Amino acid sequence: MLFSELCEMYLADKRDGRKSVRPNTYEGYESAINRHLLPRWSQVEVESVTYDAVQSWVDSFPEGKGAEKAYKTLRQMVRWAISRRIVTMADPTIGVDVPKPRKRAATVLDDKQLNRMLYACKGEPWEAVVWCQACLGLRRCEAVALTWADIDLRSGVMSISKGRHVVGGRVYVWGTKTPKSTREVVLPRFAVERLRAIKRERRARNDELLCDLRPDAISRRFRSWCRRNGFKGLTMMQLRHSFATIAVRAGLPIEVVAMMLGHSDITMCYERYVSRSVDVFRVNIKRFAELVLRAAPDTRLAKPHTPALVA
Repeated sequence: MLFSELCEMYLADKRDGRKSVRPNTYEGYESAINRHLLPRWSQVEVESVTYDAVQSWVDSFPEGKGAEKAYKTLRQMVRWAISRRIVTMADPTIGVDVPKPRKRAATVLDDKQLNRMLYACKGEPWEAVVWCQACLGLRRCEAVALTWADIDLRSGVMSISKGRHVVGGRVYVWGTKTPKSTREVVLPRFAVERLRAIKRERRARNDELLCDLRPDAISRRFRSWCRRNGFKGLTMMQLRHSFATIAVRAGLPIEVVAMMLGHSDITMCYERYVSRSVDVFRVNIKRFAELVLRAAPDTRLAKPHTPALVA
């Protein structure tokens, strides 16, 4: 079987099969296959693919850019074909060394910068979306899907149960990324007060979106505004990063931050969103010191006894 034929079968299964995926996930598979896999493997017999050929292909990516995504797509396709008994072969992707691309340093706002950014964007059509994302660390798709009915402007409780996505030029609304991403969180009081004012100024109905622009349009307008107002390089995704970093610096336990972000476990939060900083350590070691110093007198160590010298 040619690799091009396997690609057609794989994509058809992901689009129409028993375990079909969401359109945005399908679009990612299709993009990786067309851009990286077919140019190299289309006319190759699947069962003739070897470990050395895969390793050489992975090494050919300049500075590792795109290598990880392309390799993972190839690996998934090969293992899918083996599990379905479409091909009979040893998995040639096992043990392949995939280079990690150098990551750009993310633009992370500190507390003062975040405060300045929030109040500087007053009056923008996407203002309410950015306030919710920056003050709770929401994913972009979650923030742009919020309606006023999702926010209790008396208690500050917000319900997150869906996301808005753009795939192939069309806007889709789906449930959250994972079961733990469906959650209730609580806005800080200063954010509730600003959202009340925005809703009152716009005379918005409960069933209205916080911003009725398309998700991609909101992102573009926000980036453009940031460039003009001294926040060059800042994106909506980095508001999520900034929230997590500021929250940890403020002393919130990392497991609480992970729950607020909607992560399944704390590993993702620790590795991706939390910047290590002396400030983080300073806040928490200060709390440790206060706890030790508040210890009751009878729990403190007694002065060690020094035995008398024997003449």
